[in-house]
Amino acid sequence: MMAIQYSCVAERVTCFEPAPGVAELAAHNLALNGAAHNCTLYQAALADAPGAGRLRCYHGNNGRRHLVRPGATTTRGTIVPVPVATLDGFGFDDVDGVKVDVEGAELLVLRGAAQTIARCRPVVQVELIEGACRGFGSHPQEVFEWFAARGYEALDRGGGRLGASWTYVRHRSDVFFMPRERRGGLGSAGHY
Repeated sequence: MMAIQYSCVAERVTCFEPAPGVAELAAHNLALNGAAHNCTLYQAALADAPGAGRLRCYHGNNGRRHLVRPGATTTRGTIVPVPVATLDGFGFDDVDGVKVDVEGAELLVLRGAAQTIARCRPVVQVELIEGACRGFGSHPQEVFEWFAARGYEALDRGGGRLGASWTYVRHRSDVFFMPRERRGGLGSAGHY
């Protein structure tokens, strides 16, 4: 759980875990590792509008859970109802970093975080997997374009520039989007 690592360097960490059972396990893990003092965990999925959603869960693979696209029919996995929120709905005003790992629903999360991203200008780490994005009717290139339109550039894990095209990172999944004005340094770690 990355929140434990982030809690060592950030003043505050806010986590979102929609899966029942997994959220409780994550809360226990935070407490067990001494991270509960500056970590807040919400049992909700993030997307572009608040409400109710459906989460597809696979037995034995917690890392592959994902929202089911509205209107989609599915027979694989177990479907559980989950609350859905937007990051903007929390009104955060001091966000230095955001990690998005949502198995294809990246654009939904980003649209629901647009005001927070515009206001706070955080570094945003996004896991992009082309096949998962297709499941939501999108493509990783759309994420690159979404950030470029907001004055961000794409970086790899080592801080190297990736350019404006997904083709440069086809076999990598984590992309860091950095506001151009922050390229010289990350500054202090506040809220992640």
